[in-house]
Amino acid sequence: MRIDLHTHTQNLKKGDGPGRVISPENYVVTMLKEGVGIASITNHNKFDLEEFNEVSKQSDDLIMFPGIELDVKIGDKRRQVIIIANPSIKDTFSEVYNDSDRDYEKYCIEYDQFINSVKRFEVDDVIVIPHFYNKDNGVTISEKDELCKDLKEYLVIVEPANLVSMTIINSNEDYLSLVGSDVQDWSKYSASMALEVKFDIDSFSKFYELAREPKIFVKNALDGSESNSIKINNNGELILYDDLNIIFGEKGSGKTVLIDNYILPSYSNSGKKVAVHRGKESNDIYKSILKEYEDEVEIDSSLLTLIERKLSDMMTYSDPSPSDFVNKFILYHQDKNKNKRAKCLKKTESQYVNNEYSVADSIIEDAEKDAASINKVIDINDKVRDTDSDDSQSLKSALNKLKRDVLSIASNELGKLFVSEGIESIVNTFKESVNKKTGKRSRPNGIGFSKLVAARLKRFVDNEDLIQYMRDIQLTKPVSLGVIPVKGALIHETSICCLTERDVYAKDSIFDKSRIVANRELVRKINRFGKDSFKSIDGYFSPEEKSRDVRDIVKDIIKKNSVIKLSTGQEYKPSDGERAILSISSLLENNSYDVYLFDEIERGLGHKYIADYLIPKLKQLRDMGKTIVLSTHDANIAINTLPSQTIYCDYPSDNIYYGGNMYSNELIGIVNGDTKNWRDTAIIHLDGGEKLFNSRSNIYEK
Repeated sequence: MRIDLHTHTQNLKKGDGPGRVISPENYVVTMLKEGVGIASITNHNKFDLEEFNEVSKQSDDLIMFPGIELDVKIGDKRRQVIIIANPSIKDTFSEVYNDSDRDYEKYCIEYDQFINSVKRFEVDDVIVIPHFYNKDNGVTISEKDELCKDLKEYLVIVEPANLVSMTIINSNEDYLSLVGSDVQDWSKYSASMALEVKFDIDSFSKFYELAREPKIFVKNALDGSESNSIKINNNGELILYDDLNIIFGEKGSGKTVLIDNYILPSYSNSGKKVAVHRGKESNDIYKSILKEYEDEVEIDSSLLTLIERKLSDMMTYSDPSPSDFVNKFILYHQDKNKNKRAKCLKKTESQYVNNEYSVADSIIEDAEKDAASINKVIDINDKVRDTDSDDSQSLKSALNKLKRDVLSIASNELGKLFVSEGIESIVNTFKESVNKKTGKRSRPNGIGFSKLVAARLKRFVDNEDLIQYMRDIQLTKPVSLGVIPVKGALIHETSICCLTERDVYAKDSIFDKSRIVANRELVRKINRFGKDSFKSIDGYFSPEEKSRDVRDIVKDIIKKNSVIKLSTGQEYKPSDGERAILSISSLLENNSYDVYLFDEIERGLGHKYIADYLIPKLKQLRDMGKTIVLSTHDANIAINTLPSQTIYCDYPSDNIYYGGNMYSNELIGIVNGDTKNWRDTAIIHLDGGEKLFNSRSNIYEK
């Protein structure tokens, strides 16, 4: 959460301007949108109790502290000092600092009067925040020291001009500083200038406690946090929080050993899903991530079987051979009166034709498709629900019954078809037997036209089914791959696709160069089959096409393909450096892991990318309850991620590993408990030493 204790809502002085005016409703909306959880309105020389009450009642998600920014006369200088108060004393605060007749532009309270006004409140009910150093109307170091002396028991925090100054000041244990937005124009408001805290602050007393005794506050906060104890052989143990944890130290100091030999086995053995990234292996990791995404997309095996079966039926199709029905009928009528006994056998006059043509295949296909669909739902049920739960068992039972019903109906339809075909076969067998015994010709069973029509109709249906199956088997699954500088977000897209009539071979094509022309012609024939095609049906597919194995044909025309695209949809090939970035961001974009381990995460990454994407993303995962452990040499990552735990590796010392954090400013050895100053150690190993740190800070300040 962010805390902004320096905001303005009214135009009271010449320098304020109309951009500072905002309604209570819009104030709260803006704050919550920017992630601010605690705020104070500090208008110049005015505390508006009515406004404070109106803002406070808008939302329970925004905690408001009463505040005012006073012009204070120190010596012969006009300084500006903010006072923040406990909401429980808002009425008293209003009585002390409000004057309806006040000229806000000219008002300037005398120093002694100001000191006395502060002392009207309990020590733990107010916080004094003077502008400091490089901020307009800021107190000097000597003036700050005098203020602290005169308000000895009270909490005084200084406010410099920017975050750089705040960081430098806070590196000195004698000072505590924070910055607020000091918003000039609400249309351009950004809370990035405000204080960011990671601990649960939901009251003035908690904020006061954090500001007064950060070591004690943080210790208490961490004691109540979920953590894991990592045993280091017989050399003690390290605590890692279900939060963000930083490992730092010189090269060869034991960072990788700590991750590989102790941290990774500990989390893996606990049953948690762990993602591991090593900076030196970023290219291999990138490739394995792409393969993992590709493997998640599978070609539907049931549809593939149906496609193979349909294509086989079509390529082996030929019209039913017409019987010599004219001669058969002539012979039948010539023999009609030859054998009197045969005339008594009326069955010879019967006709029965089964006009269905290979309907069994269709019945079986439909049943297989329905059963496959039911199985998919069963799999989803097993994946989403506890298999022993009542809901899971109830649905599974109903689905299994449905599958049995599907198979039962198919069985009955196949039975009817068998009977129909059996009757035709029996009739024909009987007639042939009579013909042999008597020499009399039986009435022909038909001229074969109905069978021809049925066969051609099925050929049409098979072709339409095949086209539909080829549509159904195609799918596309996009996955966020991460963000790279300038280019923005990248998408990894895996598709199951079919060859079309328009496809031509190109570089990196998924289709075989040597067979693409022949396969394209085959697809054309499938798509353009029509009634005119029966004129030369037996030669519709060439001998070469018919000689090929159907499974090989299907493998040629149905392929899996993976591409990387920009957010615009344009295909893109990342450079080696960008692959290193994506190897990290693809993991960060994947929220399925419980634990994320990064060894030298900053390798190959630019500072802007680290600031704009990496650090916010790590914080986002942390806020989702993920455990993050990363080793780094980068000061921005080590500090601005606000880690709960910092582990310093000091091989070959006796302790080897030290645990602590920036808030307590100490690192404690796990063997004998000796301590190191966190600030001094971090400056050496993360910033190159105090000399370089101060040199850079001076340059930035200038």
